[in-house]
Amino acid sequence: MIHIVIPGPPVAKARARISYRSSLGKYVGVTPAKTREAEGEVGWLAREAMQGSEPMTGAVCVEMAIYYPIPKSWPKKRQEEARSKRLRPTVRPDIDNIAKLFKDAVNGILWKDDSQVVDLHVRKWYSDSPRTEVKVYSEEVEYARQKEILKDIRAQEWYKESSNGTQAESGK
Repeated sequence: MIHIVIPGPPVAKARARISYRSSLGKYVGVTPAKTREAEGEVGWLAREAMQGSEPMTGAVCVEMAIYYPIPKSWPKKRQEEARSKRLRPTVRPDIDNIAKLFKDAVNGILWKDDSQVVDLHVRKWYSDSPRTEVKVYSEEVEYARQKEILKDIRAQEWYKESSNGTQAESGK
């Protein structure tokens, strides 16, 4: 599993601006500087996390937790609600555009192409330390994890059933 922490407030992928270049005699798309810089930082963090490994092949799962800064202008009570996760951000940037920036930035680094992403979970929270945390793993790892979760659930259900049966018998 690859774990990447991108410090600072979340940055969304901005749309390319189309402009006419008379020197070229055609229209060209220009990616905004803020998007280019953010993609560069994410790409650098991804290269560091991969430690020289080849990009993943096959199906890939991604989990993103996006932590927005808590506005200082809010009353203390509202800030505390945000810290305790009772209040969630419903503000821009949109989660799909943040995920798009990440996926595009790590193409050819974490995976060959973002079409390999078959499972994507993105959540937004507030925090005193704004950041984006991303976990990337192969689908095989996700399958094994889900299998373990099901095994734990079945064990808990069996324990409940056996405990209830024991209590019922001792009450006779």
